[in-house]
Amino acid sequence: MRKHECKLPKNYGIKSFEGIKRYKIYDINIQSYLRNFLNFGKKIKVSDYKICLVYSISNGYGYFNGVYHDAEYGFVLTKSGLKEKICIGKTALACIGFDCYSDDFITIKQIQGVFGKQNELNCFHWTKMLLKICVDWARDNGFKTVYVIRAKDSGWYRVDREKSMFMRYDVTARRSGFQFDEADKKYFLSL
Repeated sequence: MRKHECKLPKNYGIKSFEGIKRYKIYDINIQSYLRNFLNFGKKIKVSDYKICLVYSISNGYGYFNGVYHDAEYGFVLTKSGLKEKICIGKTALACIGFDCYSDDFITIKQIQGVFGKQNELNCFHWTKMLLKICVDWARDNGFKTVYVIRAKDSGWYRVDREKSMFMRYDVTARRSGFQFDEADKKYFLSL
């Protein structure tokens, strides 16, 4: 299946990622997501966290240490005590990556926490939060369906990671209202 150019929300000033050479990063307000997915009893400084919509022409490492992009598009959760206006240089905590194959759907191929950042991520239900951000973005941009691959279909799947990856992909999708499509072997949510 051939990848398709995704649309961007109108409030980001451009209609697509067309013409961008390697990376383009957009800072998105996530204060309500942070509050809604904060674990009970945890306290954070909301202004320290950002989510960035990232486009990468090629898979690989980019501006965020510890994040290998498995998909062309993604949201990267970052943390910084600085008042930076852009996300470059901030500490990446986690990401969710997806590809677009048509104007009708996106397929989430990556749900990754950054190695060594588990203490920071324990403040949130981070997998559900990133999935919700991605679903809301897809809905706001007119996509009709969001798919999530199974853990065992990830290129990073290994037996020693089986349980944690199953929780991250399969269980997160199910708990977020996705259903399993037996024919495509993917989880889906109609928007």
